[in-house]
Amino acid sequence: AIIPFQPLDPTSMKEILRHNVHRLSNQYSGKQWNYLLVSEAALDYLSGTNYVEYWTIRDPDSRDVVMTLSKHGAHDLADDDNDDSSIDDDDHGVDADDNDDISGGLIMKALKTKVMGGLRERPDRIALIDFSMEAGQFMIRWCKSNDDGKETSILDDQERLCDDAYWFDFDV
Repeated sequence: AIIPFQPLDPTSMKEILRHNVHRLSNQYSGKQWNYLLVSEAALDYLSGTNYVEYWTIRDPDSRDVVMTLSKHGAHDLADDDNDDSSIDDDDHGVDADDNDDISGGLIMKALKTKVMGGLRERPDRIALIDFSMEAGQFMIRWCKSNDDGKETSILDDQERLCDDAYWFDFDV
């Protein structure tokens, strides 16, 4: 059987991951957390070459990179655990529930396991996931709502708004 998919560039892959995290946040809002916030650094790392396979297309003469595309479309980022969360065929050419051979959902499954598995419920707090390039690790912090309601100020003012960090490796 031929499974159609559209190879996507890293920026598109990051946006799909952001969308899936937003869905996860909404799904458990008021139960597990107030909302789930994932930093740009964490999104970049999770949608990068550490977890997603990419093809690099080079100019045959100069060897310059012309294009970078995901090898499996958005299958690596799809959230297979939710019945309604497969990526729409019409929008992206991918339906994560169609092919068990592709590693669809591994990133979202691992993220759910890390975030939901070891943390107690705090429906009044913001769950912040960030990534430290220096440490090469992710962290989860519970944060109070900030005064202005903007996500960026939580990231900028973590010391004042957030509890101590729980550091972890992210193995898929």
